[in-house]
Amino acid sequence: MKLDKYSTEMGLPMAFMIFVLTLLFDKKLFYAVTAASIFYAGIHAVYYFKIRLEYSKATLSEITRQNEILAELIKDGRNKK
Repeated sequence: MKLDKYSTEMGLPMAFMIFVLTLLFDKKLFYAVTAASIFYAGIHAVYYFKIRLEYSKATLSEITRQNEILAELIKDGRNKK
């Protein structure tokens, strides 16, 4: 599951509406919703950074592979002279 633009843009207004509604009706429910929201945001943050780390590792390995190919081409070019 990837976080798309719609889910990240709509998450904050929806959370705000839930906070306001629960605050109007019951304080204990408001605290429970607040705790659940903080927990949910923490999970999303960990998941987001996990995806970024995997992408960074893949990018770094691709750059390393391209550098090795370039080094071989330079070495072959010097050996031909």
